Amino acid sequence: SSSNEKSNDNDEPLKKKKKVERQYVKGSESSQNHVLYVFDHFISKSPAKKIIIVAHSFGGVNTCHLLDNRAEKIENRLAGIALTDSVHSISSKSNQFTKSFFGNQDKTINFIRSEEEVGTDLGFSKPQGCRIASAGHTIHEFTSAFCKVPLFNFILKIIK
Repeated sequence: SSSNEKSNDNDEPLKKKKKVERQYVKGSESSQNHVLYVFDHFISKSPAKKIIIVAHSFGGVNTCHLLDNRAEKIENRLAGIALTDSVHSISSKSNQFTKSFFGNQDKTINFIRSEEEVGTDLGFSKPQGCRIASAGHTIHEFTSAFCKVPLFNFILKIIK
């Protein structure tokens, strides 16, 4: 093997990786297309009278996209939204249904990274347009696990 080639532990030349071509699944070309596809083909056909969305991180962006694009189909069934360290924001492009549902502190909450005790009310986030509470951990990936008790208590209040 020449001195310019990289080698692995077996001292064999490493082959250059071929460029991988992505093949998208129809309806799932992006996470935002996927959430609409899942809603249209499965959730909307479900006999469930109440729908509660639980989403983490970019799932909050997808939730906003769903509400902005399927408001008339979901508004009578959507009972609540519980987010864990969501990265969404409410903007002037958001429709009135999305803004008002997120703004209803009894129906939407985002448990965010925080040093505060889990479940501590942290007020209202204007950029996110919703109530925020402490997830009880400062690491993004741990927020869902740490806030599961107050998150499920939030859901239980909604469904009772």
